[in-house]
Amino acid sequence: MLLPAFGALTGCLLAHWTKLPAAWGLALAIASGSLVVFRRGRLTRFLVATCIFAAWFSGKASFLRDLPLLGQLAPETAISVAAEGIVVSEPTVATSGWDSARCEIALDTLAPIGRRGAPSGRLDCEGRKVWATLRGTETLAYGDRLEIQGVLRLPAGPRNPGEFDFPAFLETRGILAEIATADPTTVRVTGHDAANPLIAAAQRARERLRAAITLDLADADPEVAGVIAAMGLGAREDAPEEMVDDFKLSGTLHLFAVSGLHVGMIALILLALLGIPRTPRRLAAVLVIGALVFYAFVTGLRPSAVRATVMATILLSGVLVDRPARILNSLGAAALLILSLDPFQALAPGFQLSFAVLLAIALLTAPFRRFLAPLVSSDPFLPRALVSRRARRLHTGAGIVADNVAVSTAASLGSLPLMLAYFHLATPIAILTNCLLVPLAFCLIFTAVTSVLVQLVALSGLGAILNNANFLLVKAIGAAIAVAAAIPGGHFYVSGRPWFVRETCEIEVLDLPQGGAANALHSRSGQRWIIDTGSARLYDGLLAPFFRHSGLNRLDGMILTHGDSHHVGAADRVLGAYRPRETFLALKDLRSPGIRSAVATLEAGKRAPRT
Repeated sequence: MLLPAFGALTGCLLAHWTKLPAAWGLALAIASGSLVVFRRGRLTRFLVATCIFAAWFSGKASFLRDLPLLGQLAPETAISVAAEGIVVSEPTVATSGWDSARCEIALDTLAPIGRRGAPSGRLDCEGRKVWATLRGTETLAYGDRLEIQGVLRLPAGPRNPGEFDFPAFLETRGILAEIATADPTTVRVTGHDAANPLIAAAQRARERLRAAITLDLADADPEVAGVIAAMGLGAREDAPEEMVDDFKLSGTLHLFAVSGLHVGMIALILLALLGIPRTPRRLAAVLVIGALVFYAFVTGLRPSAVRATVMATILLSGVLVDRPARILNSLGAAALLILSLDPFQALAPGFQLSFAVLLAIALLTAPFRRFLAPLVSSDPFLPRALVSRRARRLHTGAGIVADNVAVSTAASLGSLPLMLAYFHLATPIAILTNCLLVPLAFCLIFTAVTSVLVQLVALSGLGAILNNANFLLVKAIGAAIAVAAAIPGGHFYVSGRPWFVRETCEIEVLDLPQGGAANALHSRSGQRWIIDTGSARLYDGLLAPFFRHSGLNRLDGMILTHGDSHHVGAADRVLGAYRPRETFLALKDLRSPGIRSAVATLEAGKRAPRT
């Protein structure tokens, strides 16, 4: 099944990159079907899968592009519309002036608004989704039915290198347009609980589970409670941003998403518990599959959780039919099933990373184990009876460490190409941090599962004690990742452009709003300077991604030309993150808050600015 899975992924990506028309995709699928009659083999299976999934992707993409009024839109243009639809994602609230709820809406109807302010001719939109930014409606919930008056537009793309590509992200979710409203009076809730009742129940179950695993911590230490919820349920939005950055730089951000690692841990815990009463293998497999489906359910049926559950279910199903579990075959079957349900998953970095890592683990772990085996095992010619008990324990422990190193190395190599392509980040320290943190994460999830189980039998006090044990684990994990993220050379950014294609000297002028300025100077000799930094508000979303995209790890110098916040507001953050060797102030007036903050940062690091 692995080769057809590669064909399916290839077909989806080709259809996306070439914008393949649905009619051509259908013709390819029919032609590939006739190919099976004349020739069979591995190449034929690959080509047939490629053509069929190219047709499937192009057909679904064509259906979504058929959104009424979409053909009338152009970049930076909008159409006033009246829409009816249902909220089909958990709304998130962003505060900027007014509170704005942001969510996906499955449209029922859409109508352009004429010059007199009245809708003219409602158009059927069933099956299409849009992204919505609704001002002043922070109390929305999943399943609310809405009537909206706003503007329909294409989502704005990135204007600077490295900036988040929002339209590409929406396309992985089958969304090509967005609706924005100007004030709360243009949004009216006309009903509730109109969306998928299964997903609504999953969200309610997740909130109950979150309350259980953070009992006695949510009020006392919200940050620790957020980390426990993130690692146990994949609710990364609850974790403090600084710790998320440390996880990313230490190569362990996968612990914050419900992935194959989490599902594997849950399966191991349940198999160990079921092994105590010697549960029959087939019954144990059925119970574990049911528990994993429930776990995916209570984590909100997130795509990463569903992918991992599908994979684990296919592996465990081999027990039910007395067939050995073949990891590569099961991996291919899981990929085919997921792409059959949603071909847009092929565009998602999470899908690509999940299967690349699992494929690398399946192919590379055994060779790495064989390479490390002579270093951790006793002399094979020495009779076992002559090896002391202490030596046997030492070799057993060393073998476990070697296995962890082999798996971690394979996973790191499997994720490296995609990490460089999407995030321009290499984390060699991940090989060591995963060996340390994965066992700690296993302990945290085991403790959280036990806490939930004891609370089900009305032992809330014991559940609170277990949650406080997780408090200590989170503190240990936080300290470990902070050290790992700070180790020189443990992580570094790599530019997408090789040095030999650069000119002798290049300057990049970033496109900033409100008259702000940030200019990067690169030379082929390796000198990297920044002239102004933009505002502090834009640092995380614009300047820092640009630095990462450029492969910047250290600045040679920084020049600040103006004192206003739109030019130098992020100066202290640039100084703290990239430690420029020299800093020049092109003005002597130090009354600017931004300049004073930068000077204070320099003086704290015993570095003096030059004017």
